[in-house]
Amino acid sequence: MAKQLSIEYAEKKYILEYTRASVRAAENRGLDLSQITAKPGTNVPILISAAFQANHKWLTQDQIDDIIDSIPDREGFIGKLLEMYAEVINELFGVQEGSDKGKKGKWEANF
Repeated sequence: MAKQLSIEYAEKKYILEYTRASVRAAENRGLDLSQITAKPGTNVPILISAAFQANHKWLTQDQIDDIIDSIPDREGFIGKLLEMYAEVINELFGVQEGSDKGKKGKWEANF
């Protein structure tokens, strides 16, 4: 199960998570994690929006900004988002423990 983070705002609960599709969309929008501290004004909003995409696609960027502006410890929050995002990336590369368990496909190289 993917890691999730929940936010309560205006008597509503929002479940944030990343999927392969939301990671792909974030990268297509220009997210570059290697530049997260050098260009936070560009990368952090994309990282945050992608976390909402899996379960709350209907939210506008202004609504997401309002929700995020209401939460304390944004540095800790962004750290958790980065951890969640990394989990999906690690899954893509198969570095999660037990990621090969039950897989029936195989590959080989002739070089």
